[in-house]
Amino acid sequence: MPRKAKPVSGVFEKTEGSGIFYVRYRVNGKLVRKKIGTRSQAVDYLNKVKHIRSSGDGVVPVTAKAPARTSAGIRELMEGSTLGELADGLLQQIISDPERYKDQHNRL
Repeated sequence: MPRKAKPVSGVFEKTEGSGIFYVRYRVNGKLVRKKIGTRSQAVDYLNKVKHIRSSGDGVVPVTAKAPARTSAGIRELMEGSTLGELADGLLQQIISDPERYKDQHNRL
């Protein structure tokens, strides 16, 4: 019988024996729980979140859907695109589906 792994604060298995692990942390008082996969992946993700939080070098996601990104990862995403290109892309989305972008301030 293999030895049980040491418990890591913030990593848990919802259903014992399932092999699917979750990460739990707080951002500005809000609890974030994210389904990861294996235990090692969950520990790595939590270590990444802790590193970003302690160094201030990136963005810790407030929702479970968003990934944790360091500033180097953000730069890679933004590389090659300008603000004008981003604004043109948003304008095309608004033109293609104007019902989606209606609100109190922007009544098209």
